[in-house]
Amino acid sequence: MKQLIVLIFGLLIFLPLSQAQDCTEDCVWPGDLNANGVANYLDFLTFGFCYQTTGPVRTNQSTMWEPLEAEDWTGSLPVLATNFKHSDADGNGIVDEMDRFVIAVNYTLTNPNFVDFLGHEIDGNDLFAVLVDSLVSPGESLVFDIHLGTAANPITDIYGIGFQINIDSQYVQNVLFDYTENWLGLDDDILIHDKYSDEHDFIGMALTRFDGMPVSGFGRIARLEIVITDVVLGLELDTTACIPFPIMFENVLGIDENEEDKFITTHADTMGIKHPSQLTSIFDVEDQRKHSFRVYPNPTNGHITIESGTAFSDLNLYNQMGMLVWQQELSLPQEALLIDLSSSKIPVGLYFLSVGNGEARTVQKLLLD
Repeated sequence: MKQLIVLIFGLLIFLPLSQAQDCTEDCVWPGDLNANGVANYLDFLTFGFCYQTTGPVRTNQSTMWEPLEAEDWTGSLPVLATNFKHSDADGNGIVDEMDRFVIAVNYTLTNPNFVDFLGHEIDGNDLFAVLVDSLVSPGESLVFDIHLGTAANPITDIYGIGFQINIDSQYVQNVLFDYTENWLGLDDDILIHDKYSDEHDFIGMALTRFDGMPVSGFGRIARLEIVITDVVLGLELDTTACIPFPIMFENVLGIDENEEDKFITTHADTMGIKHPSQLTSIFDVEDQRKHSFRVYPNPTNGHITIESGTAFSDLNLYNQMGMLVWQQELSLPQEALLIDLSSSKIPVGLYFLSVGNGEARTVQKLLLD
């Protein structure tokens, strides 16, 4: 009887508190920064308007996908009119890098407010891929640059852009990102977000300024390396087959400093995955050596030797999330090089070493232990 009284008393205390925290209007869903009902790459564009903004700390600082009550902040998005409280995904009172992490955790989740994705698929040539090689074989990398604008038709007064690239993930081992050449701004001028994992059939990307100053220009904004799986079903049975690998841009949203839509156009490109014997028939043996290199020891404690059939001029090291963690540009091309990664304080784990010679790039796994 005494235990029952204690239980009832406990319910009387905690039940009203739980009900008091229920949210029914303008609720914060952690990761949905623009409050359109879905957490994805386009939420990152909101960072450009409220990065480092502060406001009231949320009482419930949960990052789970659920509606949370939060006090309004003083700012809001210019067009969507979304209050900046939605940008504080972790509820700690400041919009910072941790809020971007919450977007990734709740990626692609939707709530009852979701109607449709923001963005367009307008046919044109504003946003497109420039392929380094139109054909690759299993185990190699598809390398392409993403261009925004052309010399004939530059993009004017753009502040941020987000888009997804649809790919067939069954052939993809990993995706690596490189933003070292980017006309939208230097590292101190822009914020960058990218996301790919096996559970998604698309790559989500967003780049935005945060200084209130739009820019105009054209050219490369990113480079992607899509590492193709070692085994592609169908090519082993038929060495004459070619597996089409389309690259399709969707849900493209470009905005100016007032959040006005720039109506960025785009178009698809297609490359092919071929059996290595077919590529041998296209290139001679010497050309094939340009696409290969040897790295040892592997696994390694950080001291490695790289040997290539022809001279290479740059090296990039990516982690499993596709983030660039180390790179080196060589003043003179080398065919062999001894490298010490131990001094770079790179954590142990699996990485992808990308070697380029100005004409092509090749990627190999590298295990640091």
